[in-house]
Amino acid sequence: MFGKAETLEYSTGDLLPATNAPGERFSYTGANYTLLGLIIEAVTGNEATAEIRSRILEPLGLKDTFMESFEDIPGGYVHHYQHATSLFQQAAGIHRSFPEVRPYLIETTSANLSPEWTAGGIVATASDLVRWAQELRDGKLVSPKTHRASLTYLPPRIPRTPPGSQYLQGIVRHENYFRGAARLGHSGSVLGFTAAMYWLEGTDVVVALLANVGRMHTEVENPVGNWFLRDIWRPAVMRYLGR
Repeated sequence: MFGKAETLEYSTGDLLPATNAPGERFSYTGANYTLLGLIIEAVTGNEATAEIRSRILEPLGLKDTFMESFEDIPGGYVHHYQHATSLFQQAAGIHRSFPEVRPYLIETTSANLSPEWTAGGIVATASDLVRWAQELRDGKLVSPKTHRASLTYLPPRIPRTPPGSQYLQGIVRHENYFRGAARLGHSGSVLGFTAAMYWLEGTDVVVALLANVGRMHTEVENPVGNWFLRDIWRPAVMRYLGR
């Protein structure tokens, strides 16, 4: 079990120097979400878990969403696995409690998500994730000003490559993703899990994709997710929109 801020020790001082000056270029880091969790606790005086539940999960009726390791999960959750490629083995190693299922795939069910905490340690159902995406899209829990700010793009001085992808405030926007419409949302992977949620701008189309196989610290793309989006989701959207 990791402490809430323990992982920050790996990204401070000389261990992980800054990659660029502020505003110069875009570089994603989950550590920012850990810092945000600490800020929540410092400002409110409460556990971040409690604030997330009272301010977001309960008002939205997300009854199947929990902060793993910091909340009890009724009934538990699925067994999970990890792509154990050579890159993963070099970056993280393989714990003796992770049995090999087949070459380059290990079971990680004995692990927990405490190292992620507010940076990705939440488990949920696909239906809850869809409702969360709808809230990010519609902004019913926040003021109109805050909602506009969350969907505002602040371009860095050095343009991101490839073009057409904009990182807003915790939300990614892909321009011209489908028939001229943009796709907004986020995806990510932790040890043993991969998730994605998106909505199609200007429509009621929202999709959530969950898998109990992780690909963090690997060169593995998301073949199942890419196949689903290409061969199932896009054709379904075309039919729904009558195009």
